Amino acid sequence: MLGPSVVESVMKLWSTWNIRGLIILSLLVQSFLILFAPLRRQRGNKWIVVPIWLTYLLADWVATFTIGLMGRAEVSDILAFWAPFLLLHLGGPDTITSFSLEDNELWLRHLLGLMLQIGSTVYVILQSLPGKKLWLPTLLVLIAGIIKYAERNYAFYLASFDHFKEPATGIIKNLLVGPLAHPQVRYTNRKVIKERGSKEVLLKLETELSLLYEALHTKLPVVCCKIGYGFRPISFGCIFGALLSFGLILNHYHQLGKFEIWLTYGLLIGAITLDFISIGFLIFSDVNLALGKIPLSERFRFRNAKLWPGLKTDVGGPEESLSATL
Repeated sequence: MLGPSVVESVMKLWSTWNIRGLIILSLLVQSFLILFAPLRRQRGNKWIVVPIWLTYLLADWVATFTIGLMGRAEVSDILAFWAPFLLLHLGGPDTITSFSLEDNELWLRHLLGLMLQIGSTVYVILQSLPGKKLWLPTLLVLIAGIIKYAERNYAFYLASFDHFKEPATGIIKNLLVGPLAHPQVRYTNRKVIKERGSKEVLLKLETELSLLYEALHTKLPVVCCKIGYGFRPISFGCIFGALLSFGLILNHYHQLGKFEIWLTYGLLIGAITLDFISIGFLIFSDVNLALGKIPLSERFRFRNAKLWPGLKTDVGGPEESLSATL
C-alpha cells in the first residue's frame, strides 16, 4: 500500500500542476486537430479516423473540465488570464467542427453550452478582481474566444439538416437532402452527364463531395460569409493585441514565475500560429481553388450561391460556371 506521504505528495503535485498541465494538453489537442483533421476527408483508414475521433472528443472535455477546476480554485491574475484561452479552444479549429451529421443536429444544445461556458469563464475572471493587472489582455482574449465559439455554433446551425435541406445547386447535395430533386435539377444533371465524358463528371462529383464535406464538417461556410469576413479579423486582432499588451505589462509586473510567463506566451503565439494555419487551409480549400477557375465577374455570385447553407443562390448561374471549369 502507498504510504500517507506518497499520497500527500501526489495530491500536492496534482493541485499544483493540474490546471497548467490541462491547459498545455488542450493546446496540444487543438494543434493535432487543426493539422490532422483534414486527413479524415481523404482517407477512411481506421488508424487515422479513430485517433481524430478520440482527440475530437477529448478537446471539449479537457477545456470544459479545466474551466470547472478554475472555478473551484483560488484564482490569481494569471489563471484568470488563461481561462479565456479555454473558451478559444472550445471554439475549435476551422478544419473540424463536427465529426458526424448528428453533431450538427445538436446545435441548440451547443448554443446552451456556449452561454454556460461564457458564464463560467466570466465568473473565473471576476474572481480575480479587484486589483487585476492583466485585465486588458484578458478582455481581448475573452472577446476572441466568444467569437470563435460563436462561429462553431453557427457552423453547427448552418449544417443542421433542417437548414441544409433548402433548395440548392449541386448533384450531391440534392441527392443527400431529399428523395426527389427538383425537375429542373434532374434535367440539368442528366444533361451534364450526357454531354460530358465520365472523367469530367466524376471530377465534378469529387469536387462537390469535397465541398459538401467542408460545408458539413468545417467552419468554412462561416468564415467565407459576410459575418466571417467581419469577425475573423476582429478575433485575430484581439489575440495579437493581447500578445502586445501582455508584453508591455510584464515590464512593470514582476509577480509571475518564468514558467507562467513562458506558458502564457506559448498560448498567445500558439493561438496566432493556429490562426495562420487556418488561413492557409482556407486559401487552399476546394472552394477557393474552384473560385480561381471562375471569371472574376462570377465569383461574387458563386460565393452567394446556395451550394453552402445560409447563402442565397441564382439557379443555373454559379453552377454552370463551376461545371464549365471542370
